[in-house]
Amino acid sequence: MCDDTKWKSRLMSVYDVSLVLTVDLKGCVNFTSVQKALDATPDFSLTSTLIIISSGRIQNTAPSPDPGEVGGQAVALRIVGDQAAFYGCGSYGAQDTLNDDKGRHYFKECFIQGSIDFIFGNARSLYQDCKINSIAK
Repeated sequence: MCDDTKWKSRLMSVYDVSLVLTVDLKGCVNFTSVQKALDATPDFSLTSTLIIISSGRIQNTAPSPDPGEVGGQAVALRIVGDQAAFYGCGSYGAQDTLNDDKGRHYFKECFIQGSIDFIFGNARSLYQDCKINSIAK
């Protein structure tokens, strides 16, 4: 049986959040998919929700578009919320891999790969010790 109350209560006090949701494909978690965790967050809340996703990779598996093609690629990861943090994650795609849309975000020791305009958006983000890999031909 899993007992996560000790570390969850510490996170809740350190980060001043009222709800902690965990995502992992195996083990002691609330959800096995990121979408299910996002769906469980309150629509309107005056307090923060912390979603912890075990390390993994976020990948867009759509075929790479031909040069100059419009609308042929989907975003692998889009971030809109404020103060999101990513540690040791991987984002893989071709064009438009990471839409760092708005807010303030922190990436540490992440791997981000794409070809054309693969990191874009209007957010203010810090990429610390990340590997950014271009696969442009």
